[in-house]
Order: sequence, then structure tokens, then C-alpha cells
Amino acid sequence: MKNMAVGILTATFCGLAACSSTPDASPGQSAPGVAPTIDQLCPALGGTTAADCSVDWAATPEFINCSYSPPCGTGRRPAGLQPAPRLAARTPSGRLLAEMAYLEAASVQAFVVLARELEEYGAPPRLCAASRRAARDEIRHAAVMGKLAERADSLVGAVRVERRRRRTLEALAVENAVEGCVGETYGAAVARIQAKRAGDRRFRGVMMRIAADETRHADLSFELARWFDQQLSPAGRRRVRDARNRAVHELARSVRRAAPGSVVVTLGLPTADQATALIDELRRSLWT
Repeated sequence: MKNMAVGILTATFCGLAACSSTPDASPGQSAPGVAPTIDQLCPALGGTTAADCSVDWAATPEFINCSYSPPCGTGRRPAGLQPAPRLAARTPSGRLLAEMAYLEAASVQAFVVLARELEEYGAPPRLCAASRRAARDEIRHAAVMGKLAERADSLVGAVRVERRRRRTLEALAVENAVEGCVGETYGAAVARIQAKRAGDRRFRGVMMRIAADETRHADLSFELARWFDQQLSPAGRRRVRDARNRAVHELARSVRRAAPGSVVVTLGLPTADQATALIDELRRSLWT
């Protein structure tokens, strides 16, 4: 794959849904006087259900605090990433910005560990250097997304990663296939869409810069995949390929939940149908 992102396409994306239902109501309806359940206040995001939530009904609009474990979205999540802390936001857009900032911060640690372990396994210096550069990119991304989340009155929790022992080369290859070749590649594609379509001009500018960086990270993932293939046995390569295919299937399933119209317009996210079409294109061009 040469300049994959230039021809086709980071950010993170999950299917957010508005909080409006109550226990005795069907989705999208309300039942006055009946306390809503956690699933109705905090619908499943990207296939992940909320672990906890609280609501400040006195606020205008209501302040809904949803906690998801693990965080929804795509991106290079590090091994040992702990459940996300409470992500509090007043709006769906603010909540998504907080999740994006959280996952950008998590990606910093993912690349730092990746660079160190690649060096331990004798990977080409250019791949190690590219991983360290990606970590520096993610530091910038986390900072700018954190500021945008704060401006939207959203709270971004600290990233906690459980320390792990040195992984096998195959484990590194699996993580790269799932988090890099699938997660970051899809994220880079979505970021390019956001850079063109987001209603907020400032956000478009931010995403244009992030998309360029994340496209480079996606290209790095495929370069790493080729190097890993050279080091692994046929059985190991088959297991890595199977893990990648499962990740693509799960991603395709998770994007079927549509984001609220306000998020689609403000942050330029693809609709559920558009996200599915994008995944189909990536399947044909990169993931086969």
C-alpha cells in the first residue's frame, strides 16, 4: 500500500444516540413521571453499553454523565487500557469530543510502548522512529481535542493503562492489525470526511491537520504489518489475519447505529449508511 490515505481517505467515531426514552416508552418516545433507565439515558455506543450514569435535571439543558467501559470509538488503544472514567457532557457533540480527546491521549501510550517493543525485537530503525513521531502527534491531538471538549463543557478523564510484560511478536502484530490497520485506518477516513463537512469551521481546520497525521499513522500500520508478516510463521500470519477480519466485522456492526443529526452536522460525521459504505470501500481496497 503506497500513500493509502491520499487515495482513499483520525479521529474516533462511535454511534451516539440522543437520551430521550423512559422505561415504559419505545425509543424516541417519553413517558412523563417515569424515571428513565441507564440504557435509555445512555444508549449503547459502538456496541458498548453504559456502566453508569447520572443526570443533573436542574441544569439547562440537562447534564447527562455517562460512563462507558471500554470507551467507544476507533483508534490505536494500548494494551491494558483501563475502563474509561466518567465522561460528562451537556450535549452529544460535547460527549463525542470528550471521547475523542480520551482516545487520543490513550494513543500516546500505545505508540510509546510500540516503539520500545519494536526496538527490542530489532525492527528497522525507520519503523521505530515513525512510531515515536506518531506518539508526539497524538500528544498534540489530545491537547487540542481536550480544549475543544472543555469549550463544550465536557470533562475528559485521565487515561489509565495497566502495565504489562513484554508481549510476543505475534501479539504486537495482532494489536497492529486491529488497532492500526482497521481502527486507525477507519478513523483517518472519517477524519477526512469531518475536515470537509463539519459545520464548525474551527473544527474543520483541526480535523484537517489531524487527518493528515492519522493518515500517516495508518500507512505506518500497513508498513508494520508487512514487517510482522516476514517475522511470523504461516500459522501466526493466519491468526493475525483472522483477528483483523473479526475487527472489521465488529466495526461494521458498530456503525449501524446512527449519530444524532446535531452531531452529524456540527462535527461532520458520516451517517450510518455512509459509514457502512465507507467500510465496504475499505474492505475492497485495503482489508481483503
